[in-house]
Amino acid sequence: MLGQRSGLGRGALQLKLAWAGAPRDCRAMRPLLLAPLLFLVAAAPAQDRRFMISDFERLRVDGPFEVEVVPGAPGATAFGDRVALDQVSVRSNGDTLVVSSGPLSQAGRKGTLPTLRVSSRSLRGVILNGGARVRVAEMRGARVELLQTGTGTLEIASIRTDDLNASLTGTGTMTLAGTAQRARIRNYGAGSIDASGLTAGDASLTSESSGNIRIDVRFTARATALASGGITITGKPECTLRGPGPMACSGTIVRR
Repeated sequence: MLGQRSGLGRGALQLKLAWAGAPRDCRAMRPLLLAPLLFLVAAAPAQDRRFMISDFERLRVDGPFEVEVVPGAPGATAFGDRVALDQVSVRSNGDTLVVSSGPLSQAGRKGTLPTLRVSSRSLRGVILNGGARVRVAEMRGARVELLQTGTGTLEIASIRTDDLNASLTGTGTMTLAGTAQRARIRNYGAGSIDASGLTAGDASLTSESSGNIRIDVRFTARATALASGGITITGKPECTLRGPGPMACSGTIVRR
């Protein structure tokens, strides 16, 4: 047994001396051998955080998030690094799901926006405050309401409603598609509303913005442009135009 231990000791000593006497090029490769391990640590996958929520019909987003809303049973999952996830608050307030950030908002300051995937059986309203980016697959109901303030972006891929009420204040952008029997759209500030993918039976449009409004209308459109932002109406409606701002209608124009 003692001889075996002595042999092992001599072997380790010989290996150590061999490494020490190895060419300098081989020893220089040692950091390169460790590099893949460091890469695997740095490339650790994003974490997720799940929230238990009840049925909701409205969504309110306050803070620097990326939010995707899809049809399905009520649920919410946040993705990101630990710092980002620690800043996420998801809670129910009546029929409204509120997504907000922590008091320090370190994730937003560092530019690493937490990403949330939210599912809802029936979404009828969205309120967006701040710099969030929100994408909604579909909204259904007799009345759909959209209220956006700040620098964020709101995209609704498919709307089916009798009455659409949309308002934008700030420098954000709103993109709408689908159909509405009646649409009431208001634009304030410097943001833009692109509803060229939305067809409304009748529309009431007001712009007090340097941004633009675009929409497709079938029957009647009443437009008021009070600032430098333009209003563009496609389709063949009868358009009643008011105000000094730029307006265009591809249907019949009546100025008052």
